[in-house]
Amino acid sequence: MRSVIMIIVLSILSMFQMNVFGQIPPQWNRLNLEKTEDSLTLKINNLTNNALKFVLHNEINTLKKDSLGLYEFNGINEHSIRPPAQTVLALGIALSLDIYDEEIVGISNSEAKEIQKKLIKSLLKKHKANGGNWGNCWQCAHWAFYSGFGAWISIDLLDKETQLQLNKMIIMEADNFNKEPPYCNNCTNDTKAEENAWNANILSLALATMPKHENTKWWKDRASQWMLSAYARKSDLERKTIIDGKPINNWITGWNMHEDGYVYNHNRIHPDYTAAANINLWNPLVFALSKQKGLQAAFWNMDYIYKQLVEFEWKSPTYDAPGGTIYRKDANKLYATVYYPNGTDWSVNLVDNFFMFDIQCSIMGLDNLTETSAYEWANTRADYMLWMQSRSTTGQLYTKSDNLNFPPKESKAASMFALARLTIMLKNEIEIN
Repeated sequence: MRSVIMIIVLSILSMFQMNVFGQIPPQWNRLNLEKTEDSLTLKINNLTNNALKFVLHNEINTLKKDSLGLYEFNGINEHSIRPPAQTVLALGIALSLDIYDEEIVGISNSEAKEIQKKLIKSLLKKHKANGGNWGNCWQCAHWAFYSGFGAWISIDLLDKETQLQLNKMIIMEADNFNKEPPYCNNCTNDTKAEENAWNANILSLALATMPKHENTKWWKDRASQWMLSAYARKSDLERKTIIDGKPINNWITGWNMHEDGYVYNHNRIHPDYTAAANINLWNPLVFALSKQKGLQAAFWNMDYIYKQLVEFEWKSPTYDAPGGTIYRKDANKLYATVYYPNGTDWSVNLVDNFFMFDIQCSIMGLDNLTETSAYEWANTRADYMLWMQSRSTTGQLYTKSDNLNFPPKESKAASMFALARLTIMLKNEIEIN
């Protein structure tokens, strides 16, 4: 009788290839991956490797090591933890998809894997879940997703101790969100859209990596709720469309996006934070890699937001000259950079976030409301960013002339390029509900 029970248990575990920690690895051997490479995917490969060249040589390789040989991060704030976390994700995807180019990066494949292992071990061991000192902060779920997704996608490189630390970090961060999400409603200063989206990511990662955990039920419910809350409009409070088993107006109690499809942040109408809707569309990648049914909430309002960016007209002088659409074009040309109705406090050359959204909307068919395809916009921005990288020999995207005062900018770009490439590779697996 005991042997029969054991066979049944092993059979159930084998369905997800679970390890002893109840964790399943990415299901590569069960995926129908998109292997066709066109000119755009080759450009993304180059963008990714150029970005990795810069961050590995100029950021990671300059970090000191502690007595255990682990990286020191010089603090526990965003500028200390986010760059290596983003690097773990970018490098993990590049290595897993076999697009890592050691000739471009200037670091051998085997050495890159050693760097990845050490980065992962350093980030996980120094998280509060494992006795460290970072974690459980306002943006920590965001960094935990980067490092957790990058570690999970690199699971074959990790020893058992590190795999257990990965679980513990994901669980601790996910368990912070068994509560109602915040809303901005009519505010004109600080939407909660972006942060609600990144908090949903860690819930999705918990679901995808630990589908038999005792918290699965509420993780799933809260993931849908936080995703929907991120870019909900006021009209959604009256909408009865069924999403993930319930009417939308049963999921949310407020809104973070104005009715025309834009958001306020940093006390202005801010296209960068409208395009941050791309964060919601990372969730389908996680579920696809684990061969689990995704959540419909990830896609809600995404096509509407994309149409707003491409086609909504901002009239000047009410808004800054010259007015027009955020995505800029004339009769003969698409432009890589965008129009900011109230100016920007970042940089006009900050286009990797729009590029990410272009790729997602192209692959997921969310550009169905626009005349110009998302593929065309993505191709235009890819060319522009390759030009940006060509301005130096280091692979960096931004130079001093871009006036982007954001220390995690290069590793963020690397993660965006790698996620874009993963999105294309998973084209046949992403379930659009």
